Amino acid sequence: MASRRHSLEVDAPPSFEVDSTGSRPSLTAQGRQLGAGSRPSAVARSVTCQLNLDQDPLVGSMHGPREQITQVGAMLTLIAAIIGAGIMALPQLPVQSGLLPSSALCVATALYTLETGLVFTDAMVRHNELAEGDSSRAKILTFEDFGREGAGEAGAQLVRASVVARVAGLCSGYAILLGQQLKGMSDLILLLPDASYRTCVLMVGPILWLLSMMRDTVAIAKLMPLATAAGVASCVLIVVKGIVDAQVWKGWDEPVHIIGPPPHMSFMAPFSALATLNGAFGFIPNVPTITADMADVREFNGSLYGTMAIITVLYWGVVVAGHYGYGDFVEESIVDSMMYHPGNYEESRLPLEAWTGGKTVMVPRIMCIAVAVNILLSYPLNMMCVFVSVESTSCGQSYCRAGTAGNYIMRSVLVGVTVSVALMTEKFGELYAVIMAVLGPLQGVFFVFFFAYRIRRKCGAPDYSSCRKTAHCVFTLLGIGITVFGLYDSLNALLS
Repeated sequence: MASRRHSLEVDAPPSFEVDSTGSRPSLTAQGRQLGAGSRPSAVARSVTCQLNLDQDPLVGSMHGPREQITQVGAMLTLIAAIIGAGIMALPQLPVQSGLLPSSALCVATALYTLETGLVFTDAMVRHNELAEGDSSRAKILTFEDFGREGAGEAGAQLVRASVVARVAGLCSGYAILLGQQLKGMSDLILLLPDASYRTCVLMVGPILWLLSMMRDTVAIAKLMPLATAAGVASCVLIVVKGIVDAQVWKGWDEPVHIIGPPPHMSFMAPFSALATLNGAFGFIPNVPTITADMADVREFNGSLYGTMAIITVLYWGVVVAGHYGYGDFVEESIVDSMMYHPGNYEESRLPLEAWTGGKTVMVPRIMCIAVAVNILLSYPLNMMCVFVSVESTSCGQSYCRAGTAGNYIMRSVLVGVTVSVALMTEKFGELYAVIMAVLGPLQGVFFVFFFAYRIRRKCGAPDYSSCRKTAHCVFTLLGIGITVFGLYDSLNALLS
């Protein structure tokens, strides 16, 4: 592997340095935000290091060798990287596409996500094995490196732009969810039982701003396992509460469940559901960081199979239990459905404000706390990717140096954008589907297959079997369908 000249200054502005081949710029000043000299867990690294931040203390080895993880450790880290805000959009899928189609789409998404993960890992491992004995090759350590090896600097920049756009969009979704959770606890925290959603978003805005102004987020990074536990707890709470709340409709004569495709469903609705599932299952940007921590990278495929099995069962449980408990009257925020209940079938057709079936407090508030913990820990770490990307540009290096007024203004504006999006819409599910309709297939299908095929060709790897090639063509067509039809359907739902 080519040698590199390292530099890491706590208050240095972002700068790019070039390795001995003169071809691989790498950002070398991320340490000032994440805390120089610290070594967080593999979970923290996998969440924060999707860009080419070679000397980030969460990625690099300047502070001693990393703690290597086992196959089980890699599986747990992958689960931590996958579970997130996407689970909040899953209970609405059967209303769009029906319970059986949504369940089938969940399994199909898991299978094609598994295949793209195997393709990505195979190309990366083959390249890195050659790089071990070839000083002209640099190892693939990040998703951006993967793009660079697949399509040069243009590929790296495409990957960087897609990661930044996805993170910025997700953070807007985080602001929506946080506003919804605060609304669910407004009578307890704000002593305002009738606080509106927008009022709650305005109140969480300053909290998100303060978290985003931190220059040392290593303390938050170390708490990422807590965020993961909160995400798993959210899934479990939806499943359990959905089963318990089935008593609300069991005495009704009218059906409330949509088993097959609903009569009003357009042919584009499944693509919108696939967009949501594609985002919920997404993990590709995290693979290089996780494999770099493994004692034996050949064991990663086993970790991937185990992860997909666990996540599929967990997500399928959320889809089925959420629909079983709340049927076609599930609210935009699943917490509202867990908290408020219609008194009869006629009320279930009316807005939530007209429901008189009673109110559940304890479990929904625990759910609110779990979601809020996940978001408050994830938001600043995800926004850091955006900040660093801006700082690394020529304009950012001139006007947004760390510690300057320009840097704080830049951060404030970006946080303000995410909060403004949350003020404009409460439809997290639709916004999430719009973002993932574009960036999910781009990162998880198009980039993976295009770059991986080019990397494998460079490595002299044998061709895939005809069966796998056919599957890759089908997955690519599916990705195009998600991007075109899923985006159109999701935009219509968001703007309606």
